[in-house]
Amino acid sequence: MPVLKRIKFWLVLIILLPASVLAEDSGVFIENLKVYSQEKNYLLDADVTFQLSQTVEQALRNGVALVWVVQIKVWKKRKFLWDTTEVVFTDNYRIRYYALLNKYQIMDEQSQTLKRFNSLRAALTHLGKLRGVRVIAKKDLKRNADYDIGLQIALDKERLPLPLRTTAYISSDWSLSSQWQRWALKQ
Repeated sequence: MPVLKRIKFWLVLIILLPASVLAEDSGVFIENLKVYSQEKNYLLDADVTFQLSQTVEQALRNGVALVWVVQIKVWKKRKFLWDTTEVVFTDNYRIRYYALLNKYQIMDEQSQTLKRFNSLRAALTHLGKLRGVRVIAKKDLKRNADYDIGLQIALDKERLPLPLRTTAYISSDWSLSSQWQRWALKQ
């Protein structure tokens, strides 16, 4: 009988372990990148998926504001030396939970606009829809040069409360940053 119990235990463990590992898979993922020309500018659309760890969600619910840095770069490609950075665009978005209102608020720190949401999922979905972001003016690009555009989104750990920063730098729960997504600009 003890052998049968052990087999049941291992079967349950094998079935539940992958589900628990997948549930803790946190990060920032950029999908559906699109750069297009419109009148005098190049614009960017992207869909971003935010998967927060339970630790980060709990900190947010306990009043810790999270600041997300959206960074867009334009590189001029060179044959023999490193690529040169032509343009860097950075925007910060702060998400905060208000317990008394039971609402999440996102603030675009560049334009100072506020939006409120009933759930964290709705707030993160809105934050993940980048639409019509101006990258560079056409006149700023040289005609016969090749350019790459890159996008990265990361949690700004320096904007966390001081007692939390050390933990954020050490713990993988707080490692919420996308990889640089880089693609060629077609002129």
